[in-house]
Amino acid sequence: MIINKLLQLLTDTNIKAYKETETWDLETECMATDFLALFKEYPTQTLFDNIHDDLIEPEETERVRAEQYISFYWSGNDCFYDMLFEMVNNEFQECGITDEPMSVQYFDTPQTQITNELNFERRLFDLIDKLCAILNPYDND
Repeated sequence: MIINKLLQLLTDTNIKAYKETETWDLETECMATDFLALFKEYPTQTLFDNIHDDLIEPEETERVRAEQYISFYWSGNDCFYDMLFEMVNNEFQECGITDEPMSVQYFDTPQTQITNELNFERRLFDLIDKLCAILNPYDND
């Protein structure tokens, strides 16, 4: 959900204004442009649209939900990181199911076109990875 809010703030005007700053960086501009293109192509789609927790072991309550593994924290070089990493790993270790985007095809219903190609999710995860790579150098002790 937070990604969608960030994308709503991202506009062509903001990217152009960023290009004129002293801290302009081509990689950051390209990533922002890619995020904006993704938002324009899929204006109403969210990562949660293709997560169907009711299909795989719906009775299981101990599951890793998408909002748990798609999170941000700022610093990875301090004691908070160590404690957080250990806590999250211990919590996730107890869960038997991870909710992930999936394409669902019902074979008893004719499908005129591919409706769940997961292109949005693939592109979004790639962009989140690029965002992390851009932000990592700014992680100060």
